[in-house]
Amino acid sequence: MYSDASTVTVLDLIKPNISVSTHHPETQISCEAPSPITGAVFHLYDTRSKNIIKESHAGAGERSVTFVVPHDPDPNLRYCCSYQYRTINSVMSDYAGPKEHPVTDLIKPNISVSTHDTETHIHCEAPPSITGAVFHLYDTRSESHVKEKQAGAGESAVTFTVPHEPNLKYCCSYQYTRLNSAKSDCVGPKGPSDTGISGWLPIVGGVSAACVILLGATALCLCWRHKKHRSNRQPITPSNDPAEASYSVASKEEHNKDPTLSDVTYSSINHMAPQCSYPAPSQDSVVYSSLKTD
Repeated sequence: MYSDASTVTVLDLIKPNISVSTHHPETQISCEAPSPITGAVFHLYDTRSKNIIKESHAGAGERSVTFVVPHDPDPNLRYCCSYQYRTINSVMSDYAGPKEHPVTDLIKPNISVSTHDTETHIHCEAPPSITGAVFHLYDTRSESHVKEKQAGAGESAVTFTVPHEPNLKYCCSYQYTRLNSAKSDCVGPKGPSDTGISGWLPIVGGVSAACVILLGATALCLCWRHKKHRSNRQPITPSNDPAEASYSVASKEEHNKDPTLSDVTYSSINHMAPQCSYPAPSQDSVVYSSLKTD
């Protein structure tokens, strides 16, 4: 039935077009009325409920709206919509569901392992767009996962805590919308003490090498000085002259005694010829005296 040229009857309200897309962690449903329908009121439905779950009013001159709902991991869930124009309802659109994402779209998580005292902490993180996923922890000792933990709403990472085992390596994966990601790289624990020791090793080695070089140079210098000192000393040959021998003894005694106002040194020299088969030497003797006055 028509009232005028601009009036649209229910028979003319063509069903809207619908498209569904998922942008983690949201699902967007776009519903569009045919031209020239603008400013209509749109209703959203899903296959789990018979009633309207959302309603949205298109702006003036606009033919479509977009509904945003939390992403539901149920692969059987589908959506449809209708619109109301001048109190007349259109028929429902076709049912549509979010596009399925293959497992290759789920990027493998990042993993880091650290040790504190007797515990090992394994931090597993999915890409920022993946939130609320279920994470699985593996180790190199078992084929199936050893722990499971779900990230909180809006969070993309979890931390597992296990007893410290230095020879064990860990890796993790996550499950999102019933799809499993690939496993992360497998890494072992690294304690704070290990990093500290390895950082000091080059310094200790350098100081030790410098000490060895310094000690070697010192030893060579002392050896060279000792040889030079020995080469500069004139060899002392024993004298056969009794006068020189007596003078030498007197000089040493004079040098070792404390200085006084006057020192007197006496020496007696016997002029005796060397022992031989010749006749006996004369018994003439001379007494010499030396007076030292400061």
